[in-house]
Amino acid sequence: ENVWDITEYSSWNSLFYNNNNLLEVLGANTTGLTTMEYMFNSCTSLTSVPLFDTSSVTSMKSMFHHCQLLTSIPLYDTSSVTDMSWMIGECPLLTGVPLFDTSSATDMSNMFYGCSGLVTVPLFDTSSVTTMKGMLQECSSLTSIPLFDTSSVTDMTTMCFKCTSVETGALALYQQASSQASVPTHQWTFTNCGSGTVSGAQELSQIPSGWK
Repeated sequence: ENVWDITEYSSWNSLFYNNNNLLEVLGANTTGLTTMEYMFNSCTSLTSVPLFDTSSVTSMKSMFHHCQLLTSIPLYDTSSVTDMSWMIGECPLLTGVPLFDTSSATDMSNMFYGCSGLVTVPLFDTSSVTTMKGMLQECSSLTSIPLFDTSSVTDMTTMCFKCTSVETGALALYQQASSQASVPTHQWTFTNCGSGTVSGAQELSQIPSGWK
């Protein structure tokens, strides 16, 4: 019913936070916005979102966290985004996500935590990422783990924890990360990862207990 002119702001943090009645967003002038943290966090009735201008946004932390009915996310311009922690966590109806430009990202912790319907994840540019803690944790439908660049990563704790449907990729990621000059923190990184598939279980058996 209402049209608001809020273009003078650079932050829309928590704009619709915990709005259980929000069903649809038709569009908005987001030019110049620099942060969208928690913008749609816990909008549990929201099923879709439009393609915003996000060219100036640097943080999408928890932007769509706990949007339980969200089925897709547009290919936003994320070239300036550094913080993607919890961005899409606990969105169980998502089966895939776009190949975002993550060249500036440094924090992907819990980015897809609890996305139980997620089947695939693109090979993001993670060359600047320092933490992947819980990134894919409990993505129980995920079938493969991409060989992300972990050269800058310092924390991989619980990264692939309980990704039980994984068939391939865990072993290669372990081999890469464990051979780095500075090995990332890795408690429970691969716990139960691939345990529900034959090939995944075989890979898991080759990963040392200190990583799982």
